[in-house]
Amino acid sequence: HYEEQPLQHKDCLLIGSYFKTFSFLWGYNVENEYKRNPECDFSVIIPVRNSLKYLQETIQTCLEQDYVGSYEILISDNGWHKNIDVKGILDKITNDKIRYIRTPDDLTLSKSFEFAFLNSRGKYLLSIGADDGIMPNALSNLKLALEKYPKNNVVAWPLAMYFWPDFLHKPQAHIYFEKNISSQPRYTEYDTKQLIKHFVLGSLSFTDLPMMYLTACIRREHIGKIIQSTGKFENGDSQDIYTGMLNLFLEDRITYCDYPVVICGNSEVGVGYNANKSLRDWSKLSSTLKTKYAYYRYRNYYSKVLRIVSLPYSAPVNYFVFREY
Repeated sequence: HYEEQPLQHKDCLLIGSYFKTFSFLWGYNVENEYKRNPECDFSVIIPVRNSLKYLQETIQTCLEQDYVGSYEILISDNGWHKNIDVKGILDKITNDKIRYIRTPDDLTLSKSFEFAFLNSRGKYLLSIGADDGIMPNALSNLKLALEKYPKNNVVAWPLAMYFWPDFLHKPQAHIYFEKNISSQPRYTEYDTKQLIKHFVLGSLSFTDLPMMYLTACIRREHIGKIIQSTGKFENGDSQDIYTGMLNLFLEDRITYCDYPVVICGNSEVGVGYNANKSLRDWSKLSSTLKTKYAYYRYRNYYSKVLRIVSLPYSAPVNYFVFREY
């Protein structure tokens, strides 16, 4: 199978098991690291790839927890392509809950999350981006949810969004909740077959999925279940929708907390925002095509068509077709 990351001198077709493949690509025994005994209750996983602008604030939300148990804040440095100084930020914050790791190469977004998950050391795992945050009672609420329904591997919650100051030219920051939330967290159990049905019918959006980024926490054992069932872990275009669908199809029931755990940050350095910016000149178009082409070659599933939208003038063609070879 083709791996997603376009690594130099590793443009090859690899045949073998999941752990052997990634041990070869990443240069260490991935299976041994993943199967270490947990050393704490929770891992709050923060892959850093594009920007450090809000990282310090993101980490601060993770430190200001009312949880009395043990947890780690795992900072995974994937700043190869921009040479950003993640370690320099962490040196300003002295706290033994913070653990720093660095990816072996410049990984794509989903593989960056995958690397961090496989190197985490908590019993329960949740991930956020470098401009997101978690609520002060996030870990204590998750602990209660996990204890109420101990057989469930996944705990989900409604999405909340924070818009950083000056984002989209709005001077004031504000917070937005997609759903009405209770004054105190309540924990219920959902049948995943019903959730799949509602999602297919369009009554649920992708942010209602129990995604392993922003909207769900998983038990560590759940990773093994994913690998055993699919042969891989992070196999989609991104770390969110793919894992959300995986969790629905692999679990019969999930736990739902009707109170937000994570606050999704919206800023000018966010991946989602930058992925949807308009192309305003041919040089931007050229660089985008080169990036998409490199990504296309290394994808596990191939998109036949890349549509070019939002050009400020009439383009000679409105789509480009890449053929497999």
